Amino acid sequence: MNPGERDEVFRRAESSRVNGDYEAALPLYESILTADPEDHEAILGVAYCQLNIGLFDESIETFRHARFVNPSHVKGRLELAKAHAMLGMFPEAKREFLAALALDPENEVAQEQLAYFPDDIEPAPSEDEACPAGATAAGPAEPAPPASGESAAAGVPIASAADDEGGEGDEDLSEYF
Repeated sequence: MNPGERDEVFRRAESSRVNGDYEAALPLYESILTADPEDHEAILGVAYCQLNIGLFDESIETFRHARFVNPSHVKGRLELAKAHAMLGMFPEAKREFLAALALDPENEVAQEQLAYFPDDIEPAPSEDEACPAGATAAGPAEPAPPASGESAAAGVPIASAADDEGGEGDEDLSEYF
């Protein structure tokens, strides 16, 4: 795929994604990645689509892969942080917002998002910036299937609506992200 073709395919993928047609956008981004497995923008496009069609665990892994491909990309780190926050992975989200600030100390998005975190939420330990186990330049490793009743992203039991009684001490920060 020459650069002109790549740009046209990317434009179509972005247009489909922005208009909510994630199923049309995914194969377009993937065709770019077939030609260039380290195309950071296409990797992020795949992650956005996965997130929006409910492939949450896969989107986290793909955002992490984008971070591996381009660790100094502030927007990629912010998007990974937002995905973590949306999934209730607040220590991981805080780690990524802080990493974005380390790269861009004036970043208003990271500053605003961090203001919502209670002081008692500590950032998760830094992940090794090495490529995740089993991942290649073409994408993340296949995640191990979660145990029955567990979320692969958080490694915790999946709560159902019936499980959530809004008990004391439950903090739902998702409305802020």
